[in-house]
This record gives sequence, C-alpha cells and structure tokens, in this order.
Amino acid sequence: GQFGLAIVPFETTTMSGHRIKKQVMGDFIESLEKLSEDPKKAYVELLSLSNAYVGYMTTYEEYQVQHYEGASTLFGPHQLENTVAELSRLTKELANNCKTSGSKVSCSTDSKAVPVFAYESLYGHPGGNS
Repeated sequence: GQFGLAIVPFETTTMSGHRIKKQVMGDFIESLEKLSEDPKKAYVELLSLSNAYVGYMTTYEEYQVQHYEGASTLFGPHQLENTVAELSRLTKELANNCKTSGSKVSCSTDSKAVPVFAYESLYGHPGGNS
C-alpha cells in the first residue's frame, strides 16, 4: 500500500492529531486516485515534534478551555485549522506535480511535496523493501 506522513513541529493532542490524520488521509486517497494508484491500502501517520518544537497544538474547543495544552498553543485558537489547510494543500500537490505513464509514476523535482512512490523517478533507483 501507499504510506503518507503528516509532519508537524507541534505536540498534538489526541483529537487534533485525529483531525489532521482524517483530513490528510482523505486528500491522500484523492491524490492517489488521480494518479491511478490503488488507495485501498493507503495509510497516513502523524509525525509530530519533527525538526523543531513549537509547543502544543489543540483543537479550537480545547484552546477555549485554556488548560495546560490550550494555554501552550502559541499560534492561537485557529492553529490547527491553518496547519490542516497547509497539510491538505501539500497533499493535493502530490497529484498536481506527478503524472502516470502506464504503470510508472514520475514527479517534478520542483515540488515541495514528493511522494515516496516517486523515489525511482527522482533518483533512478528502485525504492524496494528494506
């Protein structure tokens, strides 16, 4: 199957992580379908605290309560919605910067979003299993 990573520099609450994965999964499936890839075994995982630490990320509702996590959400009550919108844009960019030719997928190296299945077309080496 196809595997996608949603990477953020925040410590997400359970519900904010769920909302990110739900949106990105839907967008990932849509991108795979546009590329004639089988989305049935698609999987998305959230990888938080990557490359930096920028505090917590809560839902709008959790932010309103202002418990520890909400009070430590540095970019305000709409931080999650804005982050999800950007991850959604990047996920949809996968299909916009890639094209299929038979069973081969090739992607532009100019894209900021590079799918794992494009490894061979970008580096001339099959990804394979490790």
